[in-house]
Amino acid sequence: MTRFFLDNNEYVTLAVKFDRAAPALLETATRLCRRLGKKLCLLHVLEPWVELPLAGVFGQGGDPLGRVSQAMEASTRDLALGRLAELAQTVSPEISVRTVVVAGKPIERIGSEAENVGTCLLIVGASYNGARLLPQGLSLALSLMAGAPVPVLALDAMRTPRPEMNKLILMLADDLGAQTETAVEFAYALATALGNTTLYHVHVNSLSYASLETGLAAAAASGHTRDDEVPGVADELYQALTRRLGEALEERGADQRDYLEAAGGTCITEVLTGDVAQQLGDLIQTTNPALLIFGRHRALQMRPFFIGRLPYRTMLAFKCPVVVVPGE
Repeated sequence: MTRFFLDNNEYVTLAVKFDRAAPALLETATRLCRRLGKKLCLLHVLEPWVELPLAGVFGQGGDPLGRVSQAMEASTRDLALGRLAELAQTVSPEISVRTVVVAGKPIERIGSEAENVGTCLLIVGASYNGARLLPQGLSLALSLMAGAPVPVLALDAMRTPRPEMNKLILMLADDLGAQTETAVEFAYALATALGNTTLYHVHVNSLSYASLETGLAAAAASGHTRDDEVPGVADELYQALTRRLGEALEERGADQRDYLEAAGGTCITEVLTGDVAQQLGDLIQTTNPALLIFGRHRALQMRPFFIGRLPYRTMLAFKCPVVVVPGE
């Protein structure tokens, strides 16, 4: 059964790091809560003051190090709760705010705690400057994009323009696969809930006409068939391919398009041809979307840097807020 995140979950959750980006991220989260009619959860994860192996050697509470460790953890927890409360006080009273502080490793705890809270969208800060250089191990944002059980919005709040336009633009990059159907439903539901929104629903076909013609020519040569038949066959096959891709794209959101239009939104479907990153980048430059939405594949557990044919770092390099939706 498909998970309807927006229908079943009442919180937009913001992962708070208490850095200089926190106020801008909070503003984005607040605006989304207001437009979606959701509550806000401010979530902070306390990393262990003493690693478990070291704590195990000295004990947990009966020795001096254990007592110091407990005191430090209690102190940092109280401090974090106080700082979250200060952030919550800056939020408009019309929005209900919940604050949560948990202990553990952020990569492991943020996603699971967001799911426990009942999160329809998890917001996490990401640096576009670092998108081209992958460190040893994924950053927090990339790890959550790859593995969180809820939709993740990664954005650089210090660099992303805050759209003040009445009509928002969203872009859904759809690979037409079964595992990304959840992302399609989420994108249409989000556009409908936001109201007065244009959704670009696009698919990038990486098979060019020239590549198809070259392949057919090679097949003709090996099969000792006539070369002069290749252009006609290539035209027929390519027209059939592009027609079927367009039909498949129309079918993907057909059952939700009426709801979007009833909410004052519009949908534009388009099949692009060429390199995935280049085609999406060109369209982003033209349309300037507020959000770029992707589905996530189960195969990402083995290839954590990629969504389909597109690496995470390329997504962030678009310098556009990115939403990654987990599949079934």
